Amino acid sequence: MNRSLEVFPVLKSSYVTGAYRAYWLEDDHNSDIQIELVEVDVKDSEITEFLWNEIKETSRLQMKAKIIRNKEKDRICISINHMVCDAADFKQYIYILGSIYTELLKNRNYKPNFIYDGSRSGARVYLKFLMGLKSRREQLRALFHIQNHKSYPLTMKLKDKGPTHPFIATRVIDRKHFLQLKKYCEKQGVTINDIFLAAFIRTIYKYIPNQGEDLHIPCMVDLRRFLKEEEQEALKNLTSTLIVSIEKNVDEERDQTVRKVHQKVTELINHFPALDGYLYLLLLFKLLPIRLMKAFIDKHFKSFPIAFSNLGIIDEKKLRFGDTEIQNCMMTGSIKQKPCFWLALSSFDGEVTLSINLNGSSEDQLFVEQFMEDLEGELPA
Repeated sequence: MNRSLEVFPVLKSSYVTGAYRAYWLEDDHNSDIQIELVEVDVKDSEITEFLWNEIKETSRLQMKAKIIRNKEKDRICISINHMVCDAADFKQYIYILGSIYTELLKNRNYKPNFIYDGSRSGARVYLKFLMGLKSRREQLRALFHIQNHKSYPLTMKLKDKGPTHPFIATRVIDRKHFLQLKKYCEKQGVTINDIFLAAFIRTIYKYIPNQGEDLHIPCMVDLRRFLKEEEQEALKNLTSTLIVSIEKNVDEERDQTVRKVHQKVTELINHFPALDGYLYLLLLFKLLPIRLMKAFIDKHFKSFPIAFSNLGIIDEKKLRFGDTEIQNCMMTGSIKQKPCFWLALSSFDGEVTLSINLNGSSEDQLFVEQFMEDLEGELPA
């Protein structure tokens, strides 16, 4: 992992905040990545503890790793500062990490002779996005419209009893079922994202029967489709949010919900209202002290209480660590505090892993596990 620092210089940097400006500065103290090896019989608690101690935004340490080993197999856990990159570029990092490992098996003196240090600015992707919009009205709306994060008060009624503990609840959709889902998508003209989002919404129906007529589900969306491949050689964040608003109807058939979600998501993507105040932030960062900017962000850009994030496909052909057999790989977000209830999914080698991470009670954990079981039941068989 330390060899990867030369490929990704941002991992050797720290995010520095002054009175009026914030910037990345290469830090000589970040010459090594924090790596720990433990040998234990029970591994899940080690993984949870590792992710619970997340890397803070302004930490001098940008990445850490833990190898959890027992007699049967190893698990490698890697955590990265979200200020460095989003899930799409984190996948790119682990692909290159695997390639470095593979080359070192052949030659212990191997040093990568390439570097990923392109622009980390979001301005380029937003300019390309604006140029692709059809009308001046759409361009102005994209620049100045801010989605009101406070207008989505929907929360899951989690339990408040008992002491809390961090946990990561996962559920795997196996290859057979995933193949059936792909066939369903081809037949219905929808996407995998549509059917999981529809299942998420329909499961929420069951637990909030008296919450009004509409559900507003924030969904993470990758903006890299506006960039050429050669413009993407840097670790960065290029994720925005779409709010998918669906009229609640607990009596409708599953296929109706899937079609409704597909129609709404397609409409949103075609008119893409997802810059979400970028111009304001760009201007205000140049005009206001950092202290006031933080207050503005805390007021207008709060974390959504419920959200859906498809972290995408982890390519088993690109993820290689020599001849090591990789049985599974998953990506997930940080462990949330109540009332945040975020569903993440990622796929690897024909399987999908669902995860909800929470600091909650034992009853909360049972609730989350039952929720994901119910969600799987809402997927096409």
